[in-house]
Amino acid sequence: MGYRELLHALDDEVERQIRQIRAEADAACERLEATTRRDLDARRAAALAAEQRRLDEHARHAVGRAHFEQARALLVEQRRLLDELRREAERRLPALDDAALAGRLVDEIAAELGEGPVEFRVGPGQDAGLLTALARSHPALARRATVTTTDGVGGGVIAVIDGGRQVFDNSLPSRLEKAWAQVEGELALQLFGDHTDGRRL
Repeated sequence: MGYRELLHALDDEVERQIRQIRAEADAACERLEATTRRDLDARRAAALAAEQRRLDEHARHAVGRAHFEQARALLVEQRRLLDELRREAERRLPALDDAALAGRLVDEIAAELGEGPVEFRVGPGQDAGLLTALARSHPALARRATVTTTDGVGGGVIAVIDGGRQVFDNSLPSRLEKAWAQVEGELALQLFGDHTDGRRL
């Protein structure tokens, strides 16, 4: 082979190797690009999924807080209405007061009043009626009883014995207080249905 032919053969070989190197480089670039794209896609999908989970969690917390605030506001309003109902009941108690009622309330506690002096406290204007009821139903008790009037009774009767050491409060406000603890839940159920969600007001 002559010198010229040798140079052409070398040129051809160099060109072939260059083409091969370029092809391998292009293939490597394509593989790297594909791998990079898959990696980026995976990272983007993971980031989107993480952000979606964060937004979902935030939404759940927000909805939970909204439900809690709504339930709390509802309970506060229900509590206010029940308190208002009780105040209205207390306001109407004096209108229920009369001598016949005071006599019946004395009947309930007469057996507990012992044998000594007893002071009965009633609302204004109820003293004469209570004395009449005592004389008719409990003559022995009437003989050792004194009746005083006070604005603080609120209806009904309060019995004081042993110089004030024992007090039998059978006034209407006292009876309402005792009864309220028992009927409040039933009233709430009647007024609000099951919207209390089992919570105590």
